[in-house]
Amino acid sequence: MAETPQLRCIHRGKPVDETTKDHVFPTSWYPETTPEDIQRWTAPSCGECKNSLGSMEKKVFSRLILCVDPQKPEAAGLYARLKRSLGVGLMI
Repeated sequence: MAETPQLRCIHRGKPVDETTKDHVFPTSWYPETTPEDIQRWTAPSCGECKNSLGSMEKKVFSRLILCVDPQKPEAAGLYARLKRSLGVGLMI
């Protein structure tokens, strides 16, 4: 019987537990108009890469969202997510 191949981190090739997954497109990048049943791709990733890449994803998201017209239905909720991620409007 053939053995199942070891999953490896998509970023560094390091062996990973199959329960560790990283979203190919971060969940926060999907607008509110995205249907709940749409497939959101994941790939094996080690915890270290998943955590360190999260801060880079936030920076990329903040720059990309500024290129999108906030009046378009396709962008619903993205600006609110950006403001939350930057702490804009939070009461401290």
